[in-house]
Amino acid sequence: MKKIILMVISCAALSMHGQNTVPDDTSSVDKIIHAMYNVISGPAGQRDWARFKNLFTPDARLGATLKNKTGVDVFVSFTPDDYIKNNDGYFLKNGFTERELNRVTQTFGTLVQVFTTYEFESGDEKQRGINSVQVVYAEGRWWIATIFWTEETETTKIPKEYLPK
Repeated sequence: MKKIILMVISCAALSMHGQNTVPDDTSSVDKIIHAMYNVISGPAGQRDWARFKNLFTPDARLGATLKNKTGVDVFVSFTPDDYIKNNDGYFLKNGFTERELNRVTQTFGTLVQVFTTYEFESGDEKQRGINSVQVVYAEGRWWIATIFWTEETETTKIPKEYLPK
């Protein structure tokens, strides 16, 4: 009997883990993209990491292209948990606001590719770039499968079609 009760409690806990912490975050592509920006933005302090993790498929990947110490473009890939581990300390001490400037979306059935142009501010730093977000509809909701981004540079300007009109 104890094993059955333990199994029921375990199943209930697993089922609750998959539920939205903000129920409307995953009901549309627009809402999941808004939540993606909203959950990491704000004054210095704790972010809602449970809400953040709820946006992603269990095997989601994030990544960025950046220049290494020798000036060569490299690609760095990581999980949502890695993102939290690498950024939580910074967000606790620093304000960070990222907002969407423009969006170009392509859809085929349950697959959506979103190029979302962003601008972030943190202290004196202000930068623009593009997030490439792959969103998938499964199990009655939208999920972020991948987010890859790159920042605008002097030599790589954001094309007109990705800027606000």
